[in-house]
Amino acid sequence: MEKPFEDLSGECAEAIAEVVEAHGEAFDGRRIKGMALCPVDDYLAPYLGVVFAETTDDPEAPAEDLYVQWSPDESGQEISNGRLDKVTGGTNDLASHWPEEDWDHFGPQLRDALVEALGSTVVRDALARVGWNPILYLFMTGEGLVDADSLPTLNPGRRADPDYRALERLT
Repeated sequence: MEKPFEDLSGECAEAIAEVVEAHGEAFDGRRIKGMALCPVDDYLAPYLGVVFAETTDDPEAPAEDLYVQWSPDESGQEISNGRLDKVTGGTNDLASHWPEEDWDHFGPQLRDALVEALGSTVVRDALARVGWNPILYLFMTGEGLVDADSLPTLNPGRRADPDYRALERLT
C-alpha cells in the first residue's frame, strides 16, 4: 500500500475508534449487529454506518429484504465526528491529485486502506470497550452490495454466524 493510503488508513482507524467510543452508550442498549464503511459511487468519501438488530435475520430471505436489513441507510444510521468527516473527506483530495495514468490502482488501494482501518486493532479494542461485537464490512452504497473480499478478512471465525451468511448473499 502506498504512503498516502497508509496514512489514510491509520487516521481513519483512530477516527473510527473515537466515534465508537463517543457513541458507545448512545443507542439505549440497542444491539449493533453490523458496522460498515460505506463508499459512495459519485462521492468518494465513505461514511461510517451502524446497523441495529431489530429483527431476526433469515439468511435465506430474498435479497431485497437482506438489503434493507443490512443497509445502514435503511436499518441503521450514520455515526461520525469532525475528525472522521475530515479524514474520509480527504479521499476526494487524494483522488483529485492521483495521476491519471495510475487511476486503475486508486480504487483497490482505497478499498485496502478502508478494510485495514475498519479491521484495525484500535477499532476492535474500541468496539470491545463499548461492548459491541458487530459484523464488519464495506457496503458499496451505490451498488447496494457488500464487498466480497472484505467480509472474510474483517470477520475471521464468523462464517457460521447467521448474520455473516446473510451478508454473504449481498456480495
